[in-house]
Amino acid sequence: MEPQRRRLSPLWRHRDFLVFWGGQSFSQIGSRISREGLPLAAVLTLGASPMMMGWMQVISALPVIFLGLVVGVFMDRFPRKPFLIFTDVTRFAFLLIIPLAAVTGWLHMWVLFLAAAVMSALDLVFTAAYESYLPGFVGRPLLVDANTKLSITESFAEIVGPGLAGVLVQLITAPMAVLLDSFSYLVSAVSIWSIGADEPSHAGRQASIHLRRDIRDGFRTIIHSPVLLSLTAASATSAIFSGIVFTMDVLFAIRTLHLGPALFGLTVTFGGVGAILGASLTQRLIRRFGFGTLLVTSAFLDGLCGWFIPLAHGPVWMATLYLIAAQLLGDLFGVMSGILMSSLRQAVTGDAVLGRVNSTVNLLSSTLSPAGSLLGAWIATVVNLRIAMAVGVAGITVSALWLVNPWILRVTDLPREDTQST
Repeated sequence: MEPQRRRLSPLWRHRDFLVFWGGQSFSQIGSRISREGLPLAAVLTLGASPMMMGWMQVISALPVIFLGLVVGVFMDRFPRKPFLIFTDVTRFAFLLIIPLAAVTGWLHMWVLFLAAAVMSALDLVFTAAYESYLPGFVGRPLLVDANTKLSITESFAEIVGPGLAGVLVQLITAPMAVLLDSFSYLVSAVSIWSIGADEPSHAGRQASIHLRRDIRDGFRTIIHSPVLLSLTAASATSAIFSGIVFTMDVLFAIRTLHLGPALFGLTVTFGGVGAILGASLTQRLIRRFGFGTLLVTSAFLDGLCGWFIPLAHGPVWMATLYLIAAQLLGDLFGVMSGILMSSLRQAVTGDAVLGRVNSTVNLLSSTLSPAGSLLGAWIATVVNLRIAMAVGVAGITVSALWLVNPWILRVTDLPREDTQST
């Protein structure tokens, strides 16, 4: 019994983490409903064209462009927990607009554009606060374990959420499905509010803000670190081409492959299965192959597995199998590389500048992804959806090349303490 007890993760006895994890589990399921529900509302309810879908992504990026770097400064100057609670409560209130507009007959594309923009800004704040809050909350030695468990949560949500979203869209329409998601944010807010752990002592003390200098320090931290620079370049490149895939996948599945909403949701569900497998195997494979080697390998395999999407063809059942393979294998390696990239970035960045580094990375991803959406919309309009998907997958595969450098390849495990401070 004693050896088995020693193998038990310390996070299973971490009360605050378990509360946080439980709240995020519920919230992630609801978020997946909206993630699939909003595009389906645009395509099925309002008959959106590929260009409209691309513009939805562009409009959602505008608040991020203007607020992204500023958010990071505030994350490093004030406690992060209040930001988490505020964004959850605000997202709950704002999502109620979608079903209300549908019931009153005011649901138009501009409503979805507005919803996408506001939710994108709130997601930016939550993500920056969450990624900066976690290392001080659980400790850097447990980052891979914590990110793994949270990724399993996201993966489970991907299993339940998309399939549930597809069924709900067919039964009660997409706007009503979004209504269910809004309440999940309340659960998340309550769970975060109940966390008793104190934040690092310097968070909230350095209230003096000099935006230009503070933003510049965030960029300098990334540029002067070979590891952070490679991670950021890989994330930015992948974001451009992921924007094509994630924006056009609903159109490609429904209009080119002729899948229905429920069947499309089923294919995405298999991505959750693959993601759970990837998250569950990550720490074991780190011990077997080393942190850096596994990071580079999983990033390449993520891109290669994506080729099942543009290669999908034939009758509906055959095309469905191609998409299932892409989701199952792609998400297995994609979640694995995502856990490793996030954990490494959090581990090598000092807490005093962590908010700005995270916000810079998120800003680049949030800005470049809509640019990729427009590129994909243009390719789909001028050529066809299949070629657009092929370009997207090719770019995701190539983005892994940024990770091939000696600083990352020789990382065998995460640092046990801060290696940078600003």
